[in-house]
Amino acid sequence: MAVVLAFCVGCSTNTAGTPRAEGRPVELRLLVDTSPELTLRDDNGEQLALGPVKLELERFVKAYADPAQHGSGYDLTLELPQDLHGKLGELTRANVGTRMAAIVDRTVLFSGAISNPILNGKLRIPYQGTPQKAKEILDVIGGERR
Repeated sequence: MAVVLAFCVGCSTNTAGTPRAEGRPVELRLLVDTSPELTLRDDNGEQLALGPVKLELERFVKAYADPAQHGSGYDLTLELPQDLHGKLGELTRANVGTRMAAIVDRTVLFSGAISNPILNGKLRIPYQGTPQKAKEILDVIGGERR
């Protein structure tokens, strides 16, 4: 994961560019070798041992799903408000090479190794589900916003 996590959700009456906090948060957790706080399975059946929440994302300027640029599936893109850019950047900079998972409502959206710091506030998550499931995920975090 080149931690290119860009979650962007659209379709709302929200004023463009205004962060909206509705729905359930996206939790970013690092995978751990010992003493997990939580254990979940991903869509591939891999059991993930997860540490505590490192960053909880509740507000998004944009959130949307587009067909993946590379390969199949979708890219879920979440654009964070300016005040969260630094927090995401610090987390990803300090953990390059470490596996991280994005979780919503105890469902693993994605897990992978952080390859580069995310400094622009856009989290792009590769997602291999159906278009309907991608829309449902966006609905859970507050709806699509472009």
